[in-house]
Amino acid sequence: GRPDGTDPDGFNRRVAEAYGEYAMKTRAPAAGIARESGVPVRTVHGWIHEARRRGFLPPGRKAR
Repeated sequence: GRPDGTDPDGFNRRVAEAYGEYAMKTRAPAAGIARESGVPVRTVHGWIHEARRRGFLPPGRKAR
């Protein structure tokens, strides 16, 4: 779940870890994270964007 704001780096680290786990299994890791978290995929995209901005995930690649 999303933290109350007291540990945003910890939350973004957990998002990055979940993303890495789902990325090994599927081409749509955000959808898996959304299902597990009970939030819309768009919300997870925002989390992923923030994790990238903070340096917990590498820059995204363009879709082919």
